Amino acid sequence: MSINIYVIRHGQTIFNLFHRVQGICDIDLTEDGIEGAKSAGKELSQIKFTSIYSSDLKRAYDTANYIIDENKFSKLKIQQKKVFRELNFGYWEGLDSSQVWHETAMPYNAHSLDDLITKYGLKKATDIVAETDPFKKAEYFIDIRNRILKGLKLIWDDNKNENDCNVLLVTHGVYIMHLLNYLNAMLDIRVPDNCSITSLIMHDIENIEVKFINKKFLQNKKEN
Repeated sequence: MSINIYVIRHGQTIFNLFHRVQGICDIDLTEDGIEGAKSAGKELSQIKFTSIYSSDLKRAYDTANYIIDENKFSKLKIQQKKVFRELNFGYWEGLDSSQVWHETAMPYNAHSLDDLITKYGLKKATDIVAETDPFKKAEYFIDIRNRILKGLKLIWDDNKNENDCNVLLVTHGVYIMHLLNYLNAMLDIRVPDNCSITSLIMHDIENIEVKFINKKFLQNKKEN
């Protein structure tokens, strides 16, 4: 048996458009974000899902609803789960992203978050951002890693008795990056595009194959 997991990043939001740090901030989708979600839904419209999960944040839940509205099969209840929410950036939430990443990366001779990850790896980069939060509310690498493990166990436990089933998971960009890093630390992963699809095949809880990453569609060309 296997579980096909379709992992979708939520649609574009105002914070995505204005390049602001968006972790646990609950921000609405833009019109482009809604259209992107519908496009992803059309792409997946012929797939019969046995379970549908989303982050408990509104942008992910709304994206999941737009996707399911396009589905040709019976509608399932979306299970909103906190374990699938975005990384908490603490004090840095809502601030200009280029300014934040420059400020946190500069003491380490890096110029951006991508540069920080390239030089030090995802774990160290995540912990650097958390450590620079003056209020100590930001999540560390181990925090999101533990949530990813709980989320995968939840999906496995809910669906392991199904035969070659399909699961939809709508979540967030940095979460997906950490998920892929857990599955294969050798992958060169960056934050996926809004409404892009990443496909996983779960053979068991310890054997999860990455089929493809960040599949985009022509309709999403205006997404950031």
